[in-house]
Amino acid sequence: MKNITKIITSLIIFLISSTQALAFYSDVNSTTPYYESIKKMYEAGQLPESANFQPNAKITTDDLKEILESYGKQELNKSIKINSWRKDKVLVKHQALKIIFDVLGIGYSNFFDKTSFPFKDLNPESPIAAIAQKASEIGILESDNTAMFRMAKTVTKAEIIDYIQKIKTFDPKAVPQTTTPKAITIQLTPSTNNLSQTDQELLNNPNFKTFLDVWKKLKTEYYYKNDADFDKLILNATEGLVKDNGDIYTVFQKPDDAHKFLQVLSNEYEGVGMSLEMIDEHATIVSPFIGSPAEQAGLQAGDIIIKINDEDIRGLNLQTIVNKIKGPANTSVKITITRNGVEQTYNVKRQLINYKDVQYKTIEKNGKKIGYIQITTFSQSTYNNFVEAIKDLNNQNISGYIIDLRNNPGGYLDSAIHIIGTFVGRDKKAVELHYANGTIEPYTTNTEKIVKDLPIKILINKGSASASEILAGALKDYNIGQSIGATSFGKGSVQQLYTYKDGSLFKFTIAKWFTPNGTSIDKNGLKPNITIERSETGDNQLEQALSLIAN
Repeated sequence: MKNITKIITSLIIFLISSTQALAFYSDVNSTTPYYESIKKMYEAGQLPESANFQPNAKITTDDLKEILESYGKQELNKSIKINSWRKDKVLVKHQALKIIFDVLGIGYSNFFDKTSFPFKDLNPESPIAAIAQKASEIGILESDNTAMFRMAKTVTKAEIIDYIQKIKTFDPKAVPQTTTPKAITIQLTPSTNNLSQTDQELLNNPNFKTFLDVWKKLKTEYYYKNDADFDKLILNATEGLVKDNGDIYTVFQKPDDAHKFLQVLSNEYEGVGMSLEMIDEHATIVSPFIGSPAEQAGLQAGDIIIKINDEDIRGLNLQTIVNKIKGPANTSVKITITRNGVEQTYNVKRQLINYKDVQYKTIEKNGKKIGYIQITTFSQSTYNNFVEAIKDLNNQNISGYIIDLRNNPGGYLDSAIHIIGTFVGRDKKAVELHYANGTIEPYTTNTEKIVKDLPIKILINKGSASASEILAGALKDYNIGQSIGATSFGKGSVQQLYTYKDGSLFKFTIAKWFTPNGTSIDKNGLKPNITIERSETGDNQLEQALSLIAN
């Protein structure tokens, strides 16, 4: 009898474990993007065991580590660092691919045929180009436009599974060989056989020949040549090359300045909390961050900075000005500005700036509960945080939404496009990019509509720029809600960001963007449906939005 009991118990345990092994994720079905890839890897026992998978969640370091460990059935080598395993760090496409390639031993090389590089939005000389080239060979391509790599887009967990599944089935022998790996010949004399047309034009430019001659004389005949910092001279020359191009949004930053700039993008740094741009050679405040020392002191979008700590800063470059404003927390900086021709001075206490990209709450008005969402920037995590806010508000029996984009200087294009999808659904045009070569590329939404069909008001002002204007412009074109406030900043261009091995950074304009209906807001801004200048006391713009929903 005991043996029978043991057999029955074992059978029950087997049935239970078998049922658990065969159970699929409850939030994945045949309509889920990349369903087949998820299913194949799950059935192979190569995915984490859990009730839910969250296929549309943006991939984080923790998620990627868990997926790769499940795939490889072993703990990852600690020598492979995923941003030091920083918890919940959202990864962009090129970061995720590099980690996957490194962990799975997928080799990629800078020695490839750059004349047939498949992506038009990435320089084949970029440090990321080798990863992009390997992705292309494997078949990891954007479904809506295979000519775009989109290195800075955020990717979902489902996309990551599709990447790994493609790597599993990748046959290196199927890739056409463009070179014969027999020997490497080192040429001691300059060769121009493999130069691009652009490279050749530079070499033939008489001014460049002058530059080379000056460089040669400094290196060989200059009396103080042993004291000269030639690396610094090259960086200064590059900075000058970019500075005089006439586009305020195209800048080259040397390693130290680039590091400080990227610190700001991390949403945490010590300073006063505001976004600046050089406009008509004036350091202009695009927007003070909400709740920041700059806003609390009274600085406003459109203010022109003329002095810092009584030092006239006119004529200095933007990064030098930023460096003078930033400083240790709990110290003060005196900022003198002009506003409508009137000079004013503000003493601002620096703080650790650690701002949230999305904040939300409910506001009661005339017995109605209204959902208020403030988007302060479009970072890599903004879409996920926005979805969380919408879902929470949807469960609170609200009567409408207020989306506050005031003093939001912009950020990642993909974040704005994903959020547009929550209003209009999938496969709708979100924005259109016009490139220098004449190419026009529409970007469509790929996220689900979760915003309810309730009254919607969008708050904008002069500090609403770039991605904020993309979101507000799309909602206006689709006749979703009403915009309230003041005309937006008017930044209708898109920039690409390159970082180099020495730590320097190049940000340059690659396209102009247009709303779904083909409208450009560049330099003119987006005019709201209801124009109300904000009063100095209270928030009359928000009150107007609340009243329109509640009445």
